[in-house]
Amino acid sequence: MNTLDINSLWMILSILGVFIMIPGIGLFYGGLVRSNHSVSTILKNYIVLGPCAFLWLFVGYSLVFSSDIGGVIGNLDLLFLNKYLNFPNKLLFVFFQMMFALLTVAIISGAVVERIKFKFWIFFGLFWSLLVYYPVAHWVWAENGWIAMLGGKDFAGGLVVHITSGCSAFVAAKAIGRRKDFFKLKKSYNLGKVFLGTAFLWLGWFGFNAGSSLEFNNISLYAFFNTFIAGSGAIVGWLLMDYVFTPHRPSAKGINIAIICGLVGITPAAGFVGLWESAAIGMITAWVCNIGIRYFHSVFKIDDALDVFVTHGIGGFVGAILTGVFASNLINPSISGGMLSGDYSILKGNLIGGLVVAIYSMVITKLIIVILSKITPMRVDSEDESVGLDLTQHGENIIIIKDEVIR
Repeated sequence: MNTLDINSLWMILSILGVFIMIPGIGLFYGGLVRSNHSVSTILKNYIVLGPCAFLWLFVGYSLVFSSDIGGVIGNLDLLFLNKYLNFPNKLLFVFFQMMFALLTVAIISGAVVERIKFKFWIFFGLFWSLLVYYPVAHWVWAENGWIAMLGGKDFAGGLVVHITSGCSAFVAAKAIGRRKDFFKLKKSYNLGKVFLGTAFLWLGWFGFNAGSSLEFNNISLYAFFNTFIAGSGAIVGWLLMDYVFTPHRPSAKGINIAIICGLVGITPAAGFVGLWESAAIGMITAWVCNIGIRYFHSVFKIDDALDVFVTHGIGGFVGAILTGVFASNLINPSISGGMLSGDYSILKGNLIGGLVVAIYSMVITKLIIVILSKITPMRVDSEDESVGLDLTQHGENIIIIKDEVIR
């Protein structure tokens, strides 16, 4: 087997890894909502595999990775992948990046579950991909994107995936309003689904991070190891926070959220840092997100149902900043290093880039919601919300045995 074959196999495995994250986040979210909204929640994640996938193949890849227009967006040279159809190795990169684009849309759904109309969600996913994800991905990952030119480094999507989705989720949750029983919500978790979803997500994250090297090499191995170590560091950090602030039995739900926070934090740094730096990133991100989740709802009074803004938006920003602190050219010779190595270029690029990406994502998301709301309602009516979106939007329940709904 030659080098090309090894790298192609590596990319195929990485694509499958990122793909499994989409049903993974569906199960993770589906286990955190109430049972009469579970089908609808999972389906919102699966549905991106249809319309949003075609949008990426038709035009999205070209807008992100074709020739540059002022560092802002690509052109239409690769429309319909017309130059790649006879080059399967190039198509591997197209499909790998497509999984990122689809997953990012799916992440946002956690902020608006239990009350958003399914039709609105489909149109929102398409317009959000076109107007938010594609430009930001070009800024960061295209050779001449302005954030890349500024010195920003995002190995696997801290800015592109997590800050965009988290900050857009904040705006979407604010726009749709709180669930009608927000102040008296009772716990209704299916922790089996949550654990299974977390397992799928962590497994897929190895492909998400390590595959971003685009080759099977030393950098991909560091990214692979760091993906585990950061999740482990997050568990330790979260436990310490729980025992300090709430000294009781550790929460299974909390530990699953901790793992996701650690993985979000390491995403932009995965191929730039060593093992102990990745442990620190996972632990610090978990600490920040733990505090954020404790106080977000009480401070902002916004019903971000599954804490997408804190976990992905704030977690992604923390990871981007820590990338600028801990990045090392001993791990990745393509960079000059981070703040601890005496180089501030990555920190500066990620700080400015992260702030601009956050503001841009919020503003454009708000515009998309305002315009789409004039075409089709964003929110279901009160009765449908009470009955549950599973029945009212899809006519289905999670499990039916002898005509009785099992919840």
